Amino acid sequence: MNTDMLKSLQTYAKVYASIGTVPKSREEIRCSLKEFKDKQSDNTIRNHLNDTFAGKLPLITIKDDKAVLDVAELRSFIERLCKTLGTDASILFTGPVPAPKGRKDSDAQIPSIDGVQPSPAMVNMKKSLAEAVKKEKELAEAERKRAEREIEIIYEKYAPYLKYDVKRRIKNRQFKKRKRLERKNRPPRPYIPPQRTAEEQKAIDTEMKRLYKEYHVSAVGRMARHLKEKYRKQ
Repeated sequence: MNTDMLKSLQTYAKVYASIGTVPKSREEIRCSLKEFKDKQSDNTIRNHLNDTFAGKLPLITIKDDKAVLDVAELRSFIERLCKTLGTDASILFTGPVPAPKGRKDSDAQIPSIDGVQPSPAMVNMKKSLAEAVKKEKELAEAERKRAEREIEIIYEKYAPYLKYDVKRRIKNRQFKKRKRLERKNRPPRPYIPPQRTAEEQKAIDTEMKRLYKEYHVSAVGRMARHLKEKYRKQ
């Protein structure tokens, strides 16, 4: 398909919108172009009108010094464009018009034309796109649930709210109760005194007496330390 027509539609979009299917003269088209909000300059309008009436614009026919849109040529152009894009104009324009905010009910069935098959490339592209969109939604949902779970775990441990405080107290009581039952059902470990000789026991006792004499502070000594510290601060 010739892409020059698409470029012309883009460049002279306001001219096409001003002409339409009603024949218009040069002055009528000029007045229509000046009514647009983003009005073009006078030089641009003059150049576009010269190109229009010189026959340079596709889909525009000049007759009796008036320009009009060639509907038959426009239809042929749309059919060629749809064919290039891998669809059929008859199927495209006979189907239901998409609702602005989406349809809540099931869409009407689009009629098919005998002998016309959809383009394999278009079918594969739509299938790949649908799978990619579905996978992206699944990943986004999984990521959202994972983030919510992480936040919930942090809240269960540290949030200073009544809801989580009660949950922590209940779990703490359950943990202590479970430990008590375990200790109750578990037999106590028997005490096994250390096996020492008389010489080893005597050496340990001597060391303990030495440490006691070195580090033990009597009640009088503690009182003296307290008074000394008190007067030192004064």
